[in-house]
Amino acid sequence: MRAGFGLLGVSVLLIARASSACDSDSQCKGDRVCENGTCVTPSAKKPKKADEPKKAEEPPPKVKPKKSDDEDAAEEETPKKKKAPVDDGDDSGEPDKKLQPRAAGVEPPSSVWSGAKAPVNIMIGLILGDSFRANSENVLFGFGGGLQVAFLTGNSFVGLHWHEHLINEKTETRPGTFGGNVTLTARGRSSYYTVEAGQHVRLSEDFFMRLLVGIGLLRTSVAVSASDGTSISGGEYALIFEPGIGFFSRWIGKNWYSGVQLSSLMNFTGIASFNLYAGLGYAF
Repeated sequence: MRAGFGLLGVSVLLIARASSACDSDSQCKGDRVCENGTCVTPSAKKPKKADEPKKAEEPPPKVKPKKSDDEDAAEEETPKKKKAPVDDGDDSGEPDKKLQPRAAGVEPPSSVWSGAKAPVNIMIGLILGDSFRANSENVLFGFGGGLQVAFLTGNSFVGLHWHEHLINEKTETRPGTFGGNVTLTARGRSSYYTVEAGQHVRLSEDFFMRLLVGIGLLRTSVAVSASDGTSISGGEYALIFEPGIGFFSRWIGKNWYSGVQLSSLMNFTGIASFNLYAGLGYAF
């Protein structure tokens, strides 16, 4: 009896397994599907995630090549260049004018010779004119010319002045000692040599004033002859003082200048002459 029930159970189990055996989903009943040769109830499958964008692959880190001992030693021997300090100006925000380079080859605006070819260190001038005699009897002064050479330091100068006057002549008739008249003829000339110092003052772009003072020697010579054949001559040196003022204009490249200069020659006895000169010069 028990053996019969056992056989019956095995048969039922085999029949159930046989009924669930499959080769494809069409052999399974209902919604069941065929998996591994057996019909099974499908389980809820998780939805596939949307394809995520692939992250950009990072490039492999660069490996710095190892330097040889010789290259390291060469770098240590090579001095590193230091950067020059940059002047950003003062606290006001404006650049320092002292550090601003001036235009190559041109005098700065503060100079009387502004715009002229730089540097201007020397000026040479030729002057011509008349020395008006303080005393009408004086034959030592008259028309003449001279040369001025000066060394410049900014707008100041120190220089030399050499001047020669032409021979002056004066004739006069006087009563003779033993009666009759005697004609006297006086001839005289002079020259002077002074050391001058002064200052140039800029009045406009191309116009400046010269203030000067000089000190030096005056050399004079006089010869007087009479109609009766007698004559006398002589000469001397004297210390003189020369104040003066001039007004000049620049032209032709800003280095040439011309103008007028007024001065007087003074000695211990007073004013010897008043001088009015026209000048032409060049500064370089």
